Amino acid sequence: MVKNRRQHDHLPIEKDLPTYNVTDVYYTQPVNVVKNPDGTWANNSAGLLAAGLVDGGRNLETRFGFNNILRGVLNFFDKSLVITGSMSNKRELWKGNYSSLPFQVGYGPNDVRLVNSPGSISAVNGTVVQDIYDLFANYNKKIGEHSFGLTAGYNQEYYQWDPTSASRNQLISRDLPYISLTVDNTSASISQSGFGSSYYDYAIRSYFGRLNYSFKDRYILDFIGRRDGSSRFPSNNRWAFTPGVSGAWVVNKENFWNGLNNAISNFKLRASYAKQGNQSVSYYGYLQNLPIGTSGYLIGGNRLPVTAAPNLSVDPNNYTWESVTSNNFGTDIGLLKNHLNITFDYYIRKTTGMLGPAKVLPAVLGSNAPQQNAADMSTNGWELTVGYNNSFIIANKPFTYNLKAQLWDSKSKITKYDNPLGLFSASWRQGQTVGEIWGLESDGFFKDEEDIKSLDQSAIIPWGALEIMPGWPKYIDQDGDKNNTRS
Repeated sequence: MVKNRRQHDHLPIEKDLPTYNVTDVYYTQPVNVVKNPDGTWANNSAGLLAAGLVDGGRNLETRFGFNNILRGVLNFFDKSLVITGSMSNKRELWKGNYSSLPFQVGYGPNDVRLVNSPGSISAVNGTVVQDIYDLFANYNKKIGEHSFGLTAGYNQEYYQWDPTSASRNQLISRDLPYISLTVDNTSASISQSGFGSSYYDYAIRSYFGRLNYSFKDRYILDFIGRRDGSSRFPSNNRWAFTPGVSGAWVVNKENFWNGLNNAISNFKLRASYAKQGNQSVSYYGYLQNLPIGTSGYLIGGNRLPVTAAPNLSVDPNNYTWESVTSNNFGTDIGLLKNHLNITFDYYIRKTTGMLGPAKVLPAVLGSNAPQQNAADMSTNGWELTVGYNNSFIIANKPFTYNLKAQLWDSKSKITKYDNPLGLFSASWRQGQTVGEIWGLESDGFFKDEEDIKSLDQSAIIPWGALEIMPGWPKYIDQDGDKNNTRS
């Protein structure tokens, strides 16, 4: 059996706003007037803002696009095997026209001046291309009290944002705000950016599979695995394999639990192990770039484009997915015929190969350490969720409500990083608790001269030019050396 669905989504969006920000009205003074008695814009905060909002130009943005979705389904063996394929293609065109125009302000009787001259105009065009392809199959089979499920699939995605912007000054006429009608002697400013972002693209390709088994819906096992490739990493370190396994025991379905079902209607024990990959890095962070500019010397009467020595920004041979391994143990408990539900999870998570500076390097090197998979982190935590739900009749109509409370805690520590001196200025240091705060711990106030002489705190006097007097804040001497310093 074949089913297919084709869908078109059009996205016409328009935005027309003044160049000046209307929220700046909060910074104006209430005694200011917007216009002078002769009808000109007043030369004060309120008048200038009003003139800018009315005559200072507009920011016009439009976006139009479509998303074409094609989906097909094949069923075999009395729907035991279902194969699904889908294709999504999105195209969008973004256009922006931004004008900053001169306007007239009255400075006094018969004194009208042009403000915000000579004006400027900017045009931005951007295109979005997104293609997503999915193909996966599900096979389910039940033999007696044994249930099996098998899933295998493929996914691919490509996304591109390609903007181009151009701007120029010196408009011929404020009534004709077009780039071609400017007289700026310099060439137009052109960049490959717009709408708050520069050009970027990325691609992802994934293969995945899952096998699950249950017996009497009482004992449940799941095995998963996937292999992902990302364009955000160099070709020799682009792929990552992430497996996982989980199991659950539904205790309340055991025969020995029958006498407890009225009190504890649901009791499940869970455990899982999973490995995940993290690709939340810059799109082209693995590329080593050459800084470009123009020569400081005339060569043949011209300043020629030149390149400089690259910075040590990345080590492409040690730049790949961060690996996150999680062990989770939990339970689900249902009380009062599942009106009261309690969920508890305890997890141990280890992150290996966190991307960051390779190590702490001497300042005399003149460059930062390259980015690479340099650090490891361990996280222990727990989560508790308690929820209550019920329903009853009010005025012959059902009324349902749900209440939920959550409590959680976690602590993360850096378990590996090449920072032998434990410098606080580095990205991490081994043994560091993530989110820790270092500072002075209050110990009251100095009472008298004897108390002041018992602890040397001169190194942390603000500005280093004051003497400690009775009543000055006193801080705990953490190492017992009778000397509080900044280190």
